Amino acid sequence: MIKLDEKHIKTLLVTLLYQFPIYFIHSEREMDKKYPDVLLLERSPFAVKHQHLIELKYAKKSDNAADWEAKQQEGIAQVQGYLQLPAIAVPKLSVWLMLTDSERVEIQRIRLE
Repeated sequence: MIKLDEKHIKTLLVTLLYQFPIYFIHSEREMDKKYPDVLLLERSPFAVKHQHLIELKYAKKSDNAADWEAKQQEGIAQVQGYLQLPAIAVPKLSVWLMLTDSERVEIQRIRLE
């Protein structure tokens, strides 16, 4: 776990998500030169209550709470940028920020206005 980082967390998440056939799973799909980490879109003939955008952030282990907060703010800013893209304007979208340092995980739902 010494070299664990964001790409490893994303690989684990996407591997688990592929067990569910109800979503098309897009990982780092290019959208106007932006790359959302994971986008889960409804797959016909399944009907889902929500489609999901998941942004992952990995913070280096630190006793400094400011480092964690900075990564969290960076993730929120990225998500807000993605939400400006026409391709992300999908119905029933839930947006999530997943922040970890390999010891703790915080999942935050980003509210859409």
